[in-house]
Amino acid sequence: MASIDLSPPAPPPQPSRTPSFRGPQEMITVAVRSPSTNALEQFTIHKSFVDHYSPYFTTLHPVLDRDGRPRIPEFETEPNVFTGLVHWIYTQTVKDIESPSLPKLSIEFLVGLWILAEQCAIPKLQNQVMHLLQLGETSYCTDDGQLLNFVYYNSMKNSPIRRALVDMFIQDMGSLMPREVVDYSSVPHDMLIDIIEVFRAQKLVRKFTKTQYADLMVGEDIEKERMKRREGLDED
Repeated sequence: MASIDLSPPAPPPQPSRTPSFRGPQEMITVAVRSPSTNALEQFTIHKSFVDHYSPYFTTLHPVLDRDGRPRIPEFETEPNVFTGLVHWIYTQTVKDIESPSLPKLSIEFLVGLWILAEQCAIPKLQNQVMHLLQLGETSYCTDDGQLLNFVYYNSMKNSPIRRALVDMFIQDMGSLMPREVVDYSSVPHDMLIDIIEVFRAQKLVRKFTKTQYADLMVGEDIEKERMKRREGLDED
């Protein structure tokens, strides 16, 4: 006969308290390398704050270099994007504080912030960024190809940020900024596959009807006239 466990249930885990500035504070320093310029900058953050919002930082253990000095963790992202992450950690608001004159947040900034938040395991920030992208209150992208390749290089298949950009790309007729000519050669191969899969899933690819096929036919009279002109040129 199986025994019955009469012990009281374990209490539910208590949510961690919001960090405060009271008492001595430990600081951590991280390095940020810009992919566009390769420049390296350092940021100093309160450890209690960054650990509270990002489980990723709690897993970082001090590593010593060859000289026995602590090695600083390094991130590869634009400095204004990491500044946006630090600003969010302290305020829980998304803002590009290095570009205060811009009326709207840039797509590049938001996409970079989403990818950085994924790396740092901060889903709350990812969802805030995705909400802003969904609202469409962003400035247009200045370089589609560079942004799209950056996203597909730094994200996994079926990633929400990939799906969001595919949707934006389709909705805006193949471009993230208004232009008459779109350079499709700059679109990542994997993104083209994702676009096709969206069309297949939504059954957006339709067959031509007989009426529509009629619009594709070449006028026979026009073709005869074209042949006459060609024969005349040959005689000359």
